[in-house]
Amino acid sequence: MRWCNRSAVEPQDGMPLVFSVQIDADSVSPSAFAVLTSEGTRVTPLCATLRPALESLEQRTVLLVGEFSPGDATPARVEVVGSLKDKQGNALTGLYSDKITALAEGPSLVFAESLSPASAGLSGECPARTEQAIQLTWEGGVTGPMGTRLGEAQRTSVTILLE
Repeated sequence: MRWCNRSAVEPQDGMPLVFSVQIDADSVSPSAFAVLTSEGTRVTPLCATLRPALESLEQRTVLLVGEFSPGDATPARVEVVGSLKDKQGNALTGLYSDKITALAEGPSLVFAESLSPASAGLSGECPARTEQAIQLTWEGGVTGPMGTRLGEAQRTSVTILLE
């Protein structure tokens, strides 16, 4: 698989950034981001992409690829420094996060949104009597044991309780 004209075998770090808004795909570029390391080095990503989640309701997560942990350094902060926009055209320049989740901590749920089953991007995907759909966004790749792909059994085992 090739993203950003780079070979998948090149050893690089990946950092998913989850936004609370949908991102304008045309505004995503490596120069829109900076990662600061624990040693104070400022790194511009080699790649910034919405892949692999390209469905219309999944454009909240930008994947940054680059060397974000050279030597003993670790990523300490990520910033939007360039012309990144949301789908409404709002500039996101100046946003930053000092909360960088270490890979060993694993993914966690960071966003949930209630949607109508008739929402663009969901049409025809929900059973006929569905009244509400909940979209869950994780801050990293979610896989099964030993890296296996998740399937229908895992999807149907998720329970959401409304109070």
